[in-house]
Amino acid sequence: MQSIFLILSFFPLMNVVSKAVLSHNKVTIKKRRYLTMYDHYYERLAYFRSGAKDPVDVLFLGDSLTERYDLESYFPTLKTCNRGIDGDTPLGLLERLDDSLIPAKTVVLLIGVNDLSSVESVYPLLLDQMKKRCEKSSILVLSILPLEGSYAHDNPKVIQANSFIASLCKEEQLPFLDIHDRFYGEAQELDSRYSIDGCHLTAEGYELLTRLIAPEIEGSLRRR
Repeated sequence: MQSIFLILSFFPLMNVVSKAVLSHNKVTIKKRRYLTMYDHYYERLAYFRSGAKDPVDVLFLGDSLTERYDLESYFPTLKTCNRGIDGDTPLGLLERLDDSLIPAKTVVLLIGVNDLSSVESVYPLLLDQMKKRCEKSSILVLSILPLEGSYAHDNPKVIQANSFIASLCKEEQLPFLDIHDRFYGEAQELDSRYSIDGCHLTAEGYELLTRLIAPEIEGSLRRR
């Protein structure tokens, strides 16, 4: 009877241990993902610091939407530079601005979706510093794109952030290109044709983005 009791009493203990292991594994996976993104961030910064600083036609600043933008394919006739970092925020870009800027005729900015709550506090500082450090460049600010699916609950915040950025650009006398609505689908969310996961763009999404901003970039370059 004592053996049976020991065996039976062992099962709850196994259950507790199993739950603890599962919990530990979940934390470990989350931590590993965080460290992977953290490592990637600083790998990109190291690349920026060691990379060439030769003048370019267009410098792109932003987050993953920018980093994943195959600029050489979409702008084959222009000399471009990609300074996007996956997961970045307006504050992150502000803090790495010195490492990201190189001489450019035009600077294109697309950032904010990863921390919409910081747009109103950080964007004024970011644009102010960009104007001071890019005196010889034209600056083109793009609106934040809509979201889809599990991210769609943030769409009202996206609209509010874009309204703020538009007003700020008017005050700062900077060009603001509102492309937000052009990415809408029937459900007033990011059109599924343009998105791989509700946030990041498909090839078709990047084709649309290029069609929308190329005329503005070409006009900016002609005016110089």
